[in-house]
Amino acid sequence: MKRISLLLFIIIIMLAVNARSQYRVIDSLNLKLADARNDTMRLVLAQRLGWEWLNINCDTSLIYLNRYFELSGQLGYNINQADALHLKAFNYIYLANYAIALENLYKALDIADEADKNKKILPAVYLTLLQIPDSQQTYDKYKLNTLAYIHYTFALLYWINEREEQALHIQKFNEIAKQTKDITLMAQYYFWKGQTGIGSSDSAIYYMDQARSLFLKSRNRKLLGPLMEFIGLAYHTQNDHKSELKYLLLGLYYNTINDNIRNSGFSYLKLSGYYSEFQRTDSAIYYARRALAVAEKGNHPDLEVMAA
Repeated sequence: MKRISLLLFIIIIMLAVNARSQYRVIDSLNLKLADARNDTMRLVLAQRLGWEWLNINCDTSLIYLNRYFELSGQLGYNINQADALHLKAFNYIYLANYAIALENLYKALDIADEADKNKKILPAVYLTLLQIPDSQQTYDKYKLNTLAYIHYTFALLYWINEREEQALHIQKFNEIAKQTKDITLMAQYYFWKGQTGIGSSDSAIYYMDQARSLFLKSRNRKLLGPLMEFIGLAYHTQNDHKSELKYLLLGLYYNTINDNIRNSGFSYLKLSGYYSEFQRTDSAIYYARRALAVAEKGNHPDLEVMAA
């Protein structure tokens, strides 16, 4: 219990610090955008800003992603157009506009297929700025990486709507992850296996431990927070509530330090549910209010409904 108290103390400190600096990455990217001297750099920064805003405010994210899509088309980078559409689809999933999300994903697949006509890829320096590893910077691997995320987003959309098509798309995602040996893709696949197999808690924890190990080695740590929370949920099914609370708090910690503001709202919501279950009413109300504040500030209707 002492470890959990220490973790809670650290998180409170992190929340106080992050309240003043949660937009530090965005502020830095905006400064670079103001100084950008060519459209290729503007394309890259539009993508980065769209990605960073995705878990803060969907409306703002979509503004940048529309610009990313336009610049990609003007400069002939079809793969990046497909990437823009997949990221837009993610926003529409968050906004519960599933029909438009699906439309964007099908368009992304069509444009990715067209990319083979010119096989144009961003120069390496710009791919590095997009956080694409050196090993994935050939045309074929970059296209596969983009297709993987399109299929992952398809799978997520179908999973939310309880459609069988999710299996086909996650299979394609896994095939690409194995083919490219990309650490981030493999981490996301293990995460998927864990979260969708939560009913079998031992195997779920195994897969999610594998995901955690890979995420810590990868370029993308924004999913560490949600991953910790799903591990907490697995412990909940085992009635190990001490471990459950530990991982819920770790979820909030990682969401906070990674500026994953939307998911921090869900962290507050899960903590509210935890304390409500054990009749800790004051704590439950406190975290529910924190969740509602995140929802109202960032235009997250699904979170707002659950937190109200």
